[in-house]
Amino acid sequence: MLSYNLKEAAITEGATKNTVKVGASLEGSNFAGMDGDMPFLDVSFKLIGDEFYDGAAAITGVTFSYMQAGQEKPVSIPYFFVGKTFKLISTHSKITGNIKPQGFLKENGAINTKIDFSAIGAKIYAKAADGKVHKGTISANGSYNIMGVPASGEAYTLYVKVPGHLTSAITANLGKQIGGEWYGQSYNFSFSTVYAGDVNKDKVIDIRDVQLIAEAYGTSSETIVQEDINRDGTVYEADIRFVEKNFLRVGPDAKSTKQPKETINNKGLAAFLHELGLEPKN
Repeated sequence: MLSYNLKEAAITEGATKNTVKVGASLEGSNFAGMDGDMPFLDVSFKLIGDEFYDGAAAITGVTFSYMQAGQEKPVSIPYFFVGKTFKLISTHSKITGNIKPQGFLKENGAINTKIDFSAIGAKIYAKAADGKVHKGTISANGSYNIMGVPASGEAYTLYVKVPGHLTSAITANLGKQIGGEWYGQSYNFSFSTVYAGDVNKDKVIDIRDVQLIAEAYGTSSETIVQEDINRDGTVYEADIRFVEKNFLRVGPDAKSTKQPKETINNKGLAAFLHELGLEPKN
Protein backbone atom coordinates (compact mmCIF):
# COMPACT_ATOMS: atom_id res chain seq x y z
CA MET A 1 0.00 0.00 0.00
CA LEU A 2 1.35 3.44 -0.98
CA SER A 3 1.03 6.39 1.39
CA TYR A 4 2.17 9.99 1.25
CA ASN A 5 3.48 12.36 3.87
CA LEU A 6 2.91 16.07 3.27
CA LYS A 7 5.42 18.19 5.19
CA GLU A 8 4.27 21.34 6.92
CA ALA A 9 5.52 24.49 5.23
CA ALA A 10 8.51 26.04 7.02
CA ILE A 11 8.92 29.81 6.70
CA THR A 12 12.19 31.58 7.43
CA GLU A 13 11.92 35.35 7.74
CA GLY A 14 14.74 37.51 6.41
CA ALA A 15 15.59 41.22 6.30
CA THR A 16 14.46 41.69 2.68
CA LYS A 17 12.62 38.48 1.87
CA ASN A 18 11.08 35.38 3.40
CA THR A 19 11.84 31.81 2.36
CA VAL A 20 9.32 28.98 2.40
CA LYS A 21 10.20 25.30 2.20
CA VAL A 22 7.59 22.71 1.25
CA GLY A 23 7.78 19.03 0.39
CA ALA A 24 6.21 15.60 0.46
CA SER A 25 7.28 11.97 0.41
CA LEU A 26 5.86 8.70 -0.86
CA GLU A 27 6.24 5.53 1.16
CA GLY A 28 5.24 1.91 0.68
CA SER A 29 6.61 -1.59 1.24
CA ASN A 30 6.67 -2.37 -2.49
CA PHE A 31 7.31 1.16 -3.74
CA ALA A 32 10.35 1.17 -6.03
CA GLY A 33 10.21 4.85 -7.01
CA MET A 34 8.98 6.94 -9.94
CA ASP A 35 10.25 7.08 -13.49
CA GLY A 36 9.67 9.92 -15.93
CA ASP A 37 7.61 13.07 -15.47
CA MET A 38 4.39 13.18 -13.49
CA PRO A 39 2.50 15.67 -11.33
CA PHE A 40 3.55 15.27 -7.71
CA LEU A 41 3.05 18.40 -5.60
CA ASP A 42 0.90 21.51 -6.05
CA VAL A 43 1.95 24.59 -4.07
CA SER A 44 -0.50 27.46 -3.50
CA PHE A 45 0.14 30.78 -1.77
CA LYS A 46 -2.65 32.47 0.18
CA LEU A 47 -2.68 36.13 1.14
CA ILE A 48 -3.47 36.31 4.86
CA GLY A 49 -3.37 40.10 5.19
CA ASP A 50 -3.65 42.96 2.75
CA GLU A 51 -2.30 45.87 4.74
CA PHE A 52 -0.59 48.35 2.46
CA TYR A 53 2.43 46.76 0.81
CA ASP A 54 5.03 49.28 -0.34
CA GLY A 55 5.93 48.08 -3.82
CA ALA A 56 5.56 44.95 -5.91
CA ALA A 57 5.71 41.47 -4.41
CA ALA A 58 7.46 38.60 -6.14
CA ILE A 59 8.10 34.87 -6.03
CA THR A 60 11.72 34.31 -7.02
CA GLY A 61 14.64 31.98 -6.42
CA VAL A 62 12.63 28.76 -6.68
CA THR A 63 14.63 25.51 -6.43
CA PHE A 64 13.54 21.88 -6.76
CA SER A 65 15.20 18.72 -5.44
CA TYR A 66 14.43 15.13 -4.46
CA MET A 67 15.88 12.38 -2.30
CA GLN A 68 15.66 8.63 -2.78
CA ALA A 69 15.43 6.21 0.10
CA GLY A 70 18.83 5.85 1.70
CA GLN A 71 20.21 9.10 0.29
CA GLU A 72 21.69 11.72 2.61
CA LYS A 73 21.88 14.67 0.21
CA PRO A 74 19.15 15.99 -2.11
CA VAL A 75 19.54 15.86 -5.88
CA SER A 76 18.67 19.08 -7.74
CA ILE A 77 16.03 18.85 -10.46
CA PRO A 78 16.52 20.97 -13.62
CA TYR A 79 13.64 23.37 -14.20
CA PHE A 80 12.62 26.51 -16.04
CA PHE A 81 11.04 29.23 -13.96
CA VAL A 82 10.59 32.96 -14.52
CA GLY A 83 10.13 34.97 -11.33
CA LYS A 84 6.51 36.00 -10.80
CA THR A 85 6.00 39.65 -9.90
CA PHE A 86 2.65 41.07 -8.84
CA LYS A 87 1.13 44.00 -6.98
CA LEU A 88 -1.18 43.62 -4.02
CA ILE A 89 -4.50 45.41 -4.20
CA SER A 90 -4.77 46.50 -0.60
CA THR A 91 -8.05 47.50 1.04
CA HIS A 92 -6.50 48.03 4.48
CA SER A 93 -3.98 50.54 5.79
CA LYS A 94 -1.20 50.21 8.31
CA ILE A 95 -0.23 52.92 10.77
CA THR A 96 3.12 53.26 12.49
CA GLY A 97 4.81 55.94 14.54
CA ASN A 98 6.11 56.83 17.98
CA ILE A 99 4.68 58.09 21.24
CA LYS A 100 6.47 60.20 23.84
CA PRO A 101 4.72 60.14 27.21
CA GLN A 102 6.31 62.91 29.30
CA GLY A 103 6.45 60.73 32.40
CA PHE A 104 8.71 58.19 30.70
CA LEU A 105 11.20 60.51 29.02
CA LYS A 106 14.81 60.83 30.12
CA GLU A 107 16.55 64.19 30.42
CA ASN A 108 17.90 63.81 26.86
CA GLY A 109 14.39 63.26 25.50
CA ALA A 110 14.84 59.53 24.90
CA ILE A 111 12.17 57.18 26.19
CA ASN A 112 12.73 54.92 29.20
CA THR A 113 12.78 51.49 27.52
CA LYS A 114 12.30 49.71 30.85
CA ILE A 115 8.62 50.60 30.78
CA ASP A 116 6.35 47.72 29.75
CA PHE A 117 3.47 49.57 28.10
CA SER A 118 1.28 46.49 27.99
CA ALA A 119 1.80 45.75 31.70
CA ILE A 120 0.86 49.27 32.81
CA GLY A 121 -2.25 49.31 30.65
CA ALA A 122 -1.20 51.75 27.92
CA LYS A 123 -3.28 51.58 24.73
CA ILE A 124 -3.21 52.86 21.18
CA TYR A 125 -6.01 52.38 18.69
CA ALA A 126 -7.77 53.81 15.64
CA LYS A 127 -11.47 54.56 16.01
CA ALA A 128 -13.75 54.78 12.96
CA ALA A 129 -16.68 57.14 12.60
CA ASP A 130 -19.06 54.23 13.28
CA GLY A 131 -17.30 53.56 16.60
CA LYS A 132 -15.39 50.45 15.53
CA VAL A 133 -11.98 50.20 17.19
CA HIS A 134 -8.78 48.80 15.66
CA LYS A 135 -6.24 48.09 18.39
CA GLY A 136 -2.48 48.49 18.05
CA THR A 137 0.64 47.51 19.97
CA ILE A 138 3.32 49.65 21.61
CA SER A 139 6.97 48.56 21.85
CA ALA A 140 9.35 49.40 24.69
CA ASN A 141 11.03 52.10 22.58
CA GLY A 142 7.72 53.90 22.11
CA SER A 143 7.10 52.78 18.52
CA TYR A 144 3.65 51.49 17.69
CA ASN A 145 1.81 49.55 14.97
CA ILE A 146 -1.87 49.45 14.04
CA MET A 147 -2.62 46.95 11.29
CA GLY A 148 -5.71 46.08 9.24
CA VAL A 149 -7.49 49.44 9.26
CA PRO A 150 -10.07 49.45 6.42
CA ALA A 151 -9.36 52.13 3.82
CA SER A 152 -12.17 54.66 3.77
CA GLY A 153 -13.04 58.24 2.87
CA GLU A 154 -14.24 58.81 6.43
CA ALA A 155 -11.83 60.10 9.03
CA TYR A 156 -10.37 57.93 11.80
CA THR A 157 -9.19 59.19 15.16
CA LEU A 158 -6.02 57.73 16.65
CA TYR A 159 -5.94 57.63 20.44
CA VAL A 160 -3.04 57.10 22.83
CA LYS A 161 -3.95 56.37 26.43
CA VAL A 162 -1.14 56.08 28.99
CA PRO A 163 -1.79 55.85 32.77
CA GLY A 164 -0.97 59.11 34.52
CA HIS A 165 -1.23 61.06 31.27
CA LEU A 166 -3.91 62.87 29.31
CA THR A 167 -5.21 61.12 26.21
CA SER A 168 -3.62 62.27 22.95
CA ALA A 169 -5.52 62.16 19.68
CA ILE A 170 -4.92 62.67 15.94
CA THR A 171 -7.65 62.67 13.30
CA ALA A 172 -6.81 61.64 9.73
CA ASN A 173 -8.15 59.95 6.59
CA LEU A 174 -6.58 56.52 6.12
CA GLY A 175 -6.88 55.59 2.48
CA LYS A 176 -6.39 56.71 -1.11
CA GLN A 177 -9.14 56.81 -3.70
CA ILE A 178 -8.28 55.45 -7.14
CA GLY A 179 -10.93 55.08 -9.80
CA GLY A 180 -13.72 55.36 -7.27
CA GLU A 181 -12.24 52.64 -5.01
CA TRP A 182 -10.46 53.10 -1.70
CA TYR A 183 -7.01 51.56 -1.33
CA GLY A 184 -4.94 51.06 1.80
CA GLN A 185 -1.83 53.12 2.41
CA SER A 186 1.05 53.25 4.88
CA TYR A 187 0.92 56.13 7.37
CA ASN A 188 3.25 57.42 10.04
CA PHE A 189 1.97 59.61 12.85
CA SER A 190 4.03 60.56 15.89
CA PHE A 191 2.61 61.74 19.20
CA SER A 192 5.44 64.11 20.12
CA THR A 193 3.91 65.08 23.47
CA VAL A 194 1.66 62.99 25.68
CA TYR A 195 1.03 65.24 28.68
CA ALA A 196 1.69 63.78 32.13
CA GLY A 197 -0.27 64.58 35.29
CA ASP A 198 -3.78 63.11 35.02
CA VAL A 199 -3.53 60.85 38.06
CA ASN A 200 -7.24 60.30 38.72
CA LYS A 201 -8.14 59.66 35.05
CA ASP A 202 -10.78 62.42 34.89
CA LYS A 203 -9.28 63.79 31.63
CA VAL A 204 -8.03 67.03 33.14
CA ILE A 205 -4.93 67.94 35.12
CA ASP A 206 -5.89 70.00 38.12
CA ILE A 207 -5.74 70.44 41.88
CA ARG A 208 -7.34 67.04 42.50
CA ASP A 209 -4.29 65.37 40.94
CA VAL A 210 -2.04 67.54 43.09
CA GLN A 211 -3.91 66.45 46.20
CA LEU A 212 -3.60 62.74 45.39
CA ILE A 213 0.16 62.98 44.83
CA ALA A 214 0.61 65.06 47.99
CA GLU A 215 -1.25 62.43 50.04
CA ALA A 216 0.92 59.63 48.60
CA TYR A 217 4.16 61.65 48.67
CA GLY A 218 7.16 59.56 49.71
CA THR A 219 5.34 56.26 49.19
CA SER A 220 7.45 53.45 47.74
CA SER A 221 5.96 50.28 46.34
CA GLU A 222 6.94 47.46 44.01
CA THR A 223 3.41 47.43 42.65
CA ILE A 224 2.13 50.11 40.31
CA VAL A 225 0.81 53.14 42.21
CA GLN A 226 -1.25 55.57 40.16
CA GLU A 227 0.40 58.59 41.76
CA ASP A 228 3.84 57.31 40.68
CA ILE A 229 3.57 58.88 37.22
CA ASN A 230 7.08 58.02 36.01
CA ARG A 231 6.95 54.50 37.46
CA ASP A 232 10.29 54.78 39.26
CA GLY A 233 8.91 53.07 42.37
CA THR A 234 8.47 56.17 44.54
CA VAL A 235 5.93 58.99 44.59
CA TYR A 236 8.18 62.00 44.81
CA GLU A 237 9.02 65.45 43.45
CA ALA A 238 9.27 64.41 39.78
CA ASP A 239 5.66 63.23 39.86
CA ILE A 240 4.15 66.41 41.27
CA ARG A 241 6.28 68.53 38.92
CA PHE A 242 4.52 66.91 35.95
CA VAL A 243 1.21 68.13 37.34
CA GLU A 244 2.66 71.57 37.97
CA LYS A 245 4.02 71.77 34.41
CA ASN A 246 0.70 70.83 32.81
CA PHE A 247 -1.61 72.35 35.42
CA LEU A 248 -5.16 73.03 34.15
CA ARG A 249 -4.69 71.21 30.83
CA VAL A 250 -7.78 69.46 29.42
CA GLY A 251 -7.68 66.23 27.43
CA PRO A 252 -9.19 66.03 23.92
CA ASP A 253 -11.68 63.39 25.07
CA ALA A 254 -13.02 65.41 28.02
CA LYS A 255 -16.64 66.53 27.88
CA SER A 256 -17.22 70.18 27.02
CA THR A 257 -18.66 70.69 30.50
CA LYS A 258 -15.55 69.30 32.21
CA GLN A 259 -13.50 72.12 33.72
CA PRO A 260 -10.28 71.72 35.74
CA LYS A 261 -10.33 72.92 39.34
CA GLU A 262 -7.63 75.33 40.43
CA THR A 263 -8.19 75.06 44.19
CA ILE A 264 -9.66 72.78 46.86
CA ASN A 265 -11.10 74.57 49.90
CA ASN A 266 -9.24 77.70 48.77
CA LYS A 267 -5.97 75.75 48.71
CA GLY A 268 -4.01 75.99 45.49
CA LEU A 269 -1.01 74.34 43.87
CA ALA A 270 1.57 76.59 45.55
CA ALA A 271 0.21 75.76 49.00
CA PHE A 272 0.49 72.01 48.41
CA LEU A 273 4.06 72.44 47.12
CA HIS A 274 5.06 74.48 50.18
CA GLU A 275 3.65 71.82 52.49
CA LEU A 276 5.95 69.30 50.77
CA GLY A 277 8.95 71.58 51.15
CA LEU A 278 9.00 72.54 47.45
CA GLU A 279 9.01 75.87 45.70
CA PRO A 280 6.79 76.53 42.70
CA LYS A 281 8.60 76.54 39.35
CA ASN A 282 5.83 77.90 37.16
